[in-house]
Amino acid sequence: MSYVRRYLETFHPVTDGQYAQIAPYEKEIFVLKKGDYFIKAGEVTNQMGLIIEGVMSNNYLDRGKEKIQYFLSKNEVAANPESFDFRTPSRVSIKAITACRLVTVDHATYWKLVEILPWWGQLTRTIGSVVLTQRLQKRAELMTLTPTERYERFSIENPHILQQVPLGMIASYLGIQPPSLSRIRRKQLQKNRLTKEI
Repeated sequence: MSYVRRYLETFHPVTDGQYAQIAPYEKEIFVLKKGDYFIKAGEVTNQMGLIIEGVMSNNYLDRGKEKIQYFLSKNEVAANPESFDFRTPSRVSIKAITACRLVTVDHATYWKLVEILPWWGQLTRTIGSVVLTQRLQKRAELMTLTPTERYERFSIENPHILQQVPLGMIASYLGIQPPSLSRIRRKQLQKNRLTKEI
């Protein structure tokens, strides 16, 4: 099964006939090296991509410093819908933290599919709404926790990201100063060791 079909079906079943309609438009794998930008702030976004390998960050500028809004990894979509849909300069950037591979669709192809396939537009809008709601809820919940609780939840929910992303970036996302996060991490590692010894 294709990466795209598998992703779509986590939200809604896709028939063989429906997939046959979009299969010819699936682009070849887009490769990013570590540090490459998929979307740059200040530029109009012309593509969106389904990540099939690697970790990316969605970043915004805060008083000239790049801050991380959230991380993106396998089976998540890298996109800026506002810029993509309305052709306005992106207010965020999406950057590869590790080497990444994506299946992409460009602006013209996406809207061509929306025009000729009503189900495609409905399904992708639903996915966008669900993903945005989940992301906002997760962020709001995270910010009600103490710094220690934030790190503990992040490490439980995102062990694959924790293994691949520098601690400073995780600190930026969690809103914790790097020295504080290092202390929290040391205490958690000590606690885990003691638990194993008991």
